[in-house]
Amino acid sequence: MVIRNFKDSSLYDLFHLTRYLAFLTAGDSEAAIKSLQQITQPEKITNLHMLKAIGYYSAGDNSKAKEELKQTVPPYSELPQIPDFDLFMNDPAIGPRIGLALYCYDQKFYRQAIAILKETESKVGDNILLTFIQAECYLGTNQFSLGIEALRKINRTLKNSYAIQFYLCQAYARAGMLSEAEAMYEILTEERPDFIMANLTYGKLLSNHNKWEAAKKIYESGLNFNPDSIHLQIALGWTLAFLGETDELENLLQIVKKNEGFESVSFLHLKGWNHFKREDFTEAVNVLKKAIEISPGDPEIAFHLGMAMIKVGEVDSGRNLLNQSMLFPKQREKYQELVEKIP
Repeated sequence: MVIRNFKDSSLYDLFHLTRYLAFLTAGDSEAAIKSLQQITQPEKITNLHMLKAIGYYSAGDNSKAKEELKQTVPPYSELPQIPDFDLFMNDPAIGPRIGLALYCYDQKFYRQAIAILKETESKVGDNILLTFIQAECYLGTNQFSLGIEALRKINRTLKNSYAIQFYLCQAYARAGMLSEAEAMYEILTEERPDFIMANLTYGKLLSNHNKWEAAKKIYESGLNFNPDSIHLQIALGWTLAFLGETDELENLLQIVKKNEGFESVSFLHLKGWNHFKREDFTEAVNVLKKAIEISPGDPEIAFHLGMAMIKVGEVDSGRNLLNQSMLFPKQREKYQELVEKIP
């Protein structure tokens, strides 16, 4: 999340990131902050603002810590909006421990991070930033019940936070708690019908469990408030394709093309598969070939193009594409039985 993704940064920046962590854990917050200020390519350090926030928090400067948190991503960016935020942050002296735990989390040393956080919590009690990182670590080790318990605790503190509710929905889904995820998504999308990501992830959750009609309603509801959202239009398009509503999909494709102003790979892929569903196999091959030229090696496009090529008699080429697609676990799980039945 924070430190790992600096592959393109200079060694100079890596040096200062290392110095930051060393100074922070040694309790010299001022020197840690100065190290971050020396970084030459801040845009390449994922969520640098979180690192700065922890530095300022450790130095006891909560006002600057809040300003940095506001510039992070949700749900962290919503923390400063909490009434009595300072009370939920607790003792600044634990900042270095939180910084070290964050580093361990970022490097996927989840168990080490959890151990640090548990020890810290036993000494100071509740701390909202500590609880957030705990939740992420538990989810990272598939300890879903503990991760969800931590998120629920935060949700009680961050009342009416749509970002944390969305985060909790995703945790429920990952844990296989479908009814809980659906119930919370339902409330979230009703209260915030303009929340595109909530509509997209809820619709995908429903379609993954073959609830296609319900997914269609969610996407359509989202489009009522965001009619020009290409992501919602494409998601609805694939749902219509599965439901066999080819005429409605054809109309939607005209809208997508008008909104995009060009034929993107997602548009071409969907258009090509719609031709296939309408049994216009020659045109399906032509369009899907354009899609795979833009995105060579895409396993889903390869599968669909392979199916279309077999239909027009290009059996060997079609089989080769199907075999390429089967190299990918997701496609193998979805299509293996179907491929084996093709004569």
